[in-house]
Amino acid sequence: MLGSVKQYDVSLLSDFDDTITVNHKVASSWEKLRQNLKRSIRATLLPWLICTSLFIWILVPSRSPMREREVFLQLTYSPVQHLLEYEVRKFRLGLGDDITEYQGEPSPELDERWNSLYSMGITKVPLEVAKKLPNQTIIFPHDEKREYLIEIDNMIRKALRPDYYHNTMPGDDELFGVHHIDHCVDAIRQSLMCTVDVSVLTWGWDEGRRMHLEKGTVLHTCRNFDKVRDWAREHMVTEGFDSGFREMNYPLDRDTWLAGYNGE
Repeated sequence: MLGSVKQYDVSLLSDFDDTITVNHKVASSWEKLRQNLKRSIRATLLPWLICTSLFIWILVPSRSPMREREVFLQLTYSPVQHLLEYEVRKFRLGLGDDITEYQGEPSPELDERWNSLYSMGITKVPLEVAKKLPNQTIIFPHDEKREYLIEIDNMIRKALRPDYYHNTMPGDDELFGVHHIDHCVDAIRQSLMCTVDVSVLTWGWDEGRRMHLEKGTVLHTCRNFDKVRDWAREHMVTEGFDSGFREMNYPLDRDTWLAGYNGE
């Protein structure tokens, strides 16, 4: 009886061990399958998650209230691109009672306000900046520092009032002529098409005129003009510009290199 019991116990234990072994193998197989599945998911989904995160990061840059930097990518180099800030401005209608300080009857005060916007004229930059410009420029004539020129160029407003401005300066006949004003108008066209303001003009009911009209006083995303103007003032040419003198040995223009000069 005792031997029989021992044999039974051993047999039962052996069956139990086999069951444990089988279950262990099944669990091990499931664990391997689970690990392989996790690796497969990581290998498949991780690149997509990274790309999606980068895409969202590019499309939704960090913002500060009413202002942000680098909203639009600058594809060509500009010496002021590090100063670019964007802000929301509400445009004025420019008609009736809603006119700006740059409109109205010609006067010395009005001229001064316009001059404060565009009086920087020609700007000088050092060689390392000139090298980055997408278009070649020249050395400032007779300049020992050998700085380089770029130009920020008010004619159409004055041309609209020849009764006030005509023949007030030498050469005005040429400046207010049809060809020059046509050039100014087309320069504005090119600039407008280049920047492409995508702000939306909305419509509203005008009770006085009893009709729907466009709203000219809408919000626009604008570059901070003051920062760019301040930079231009700091780098403006204050001495006379001798346009008939050509500096030689200009590193960026091989046509000016004299014998023995190698561009350094």
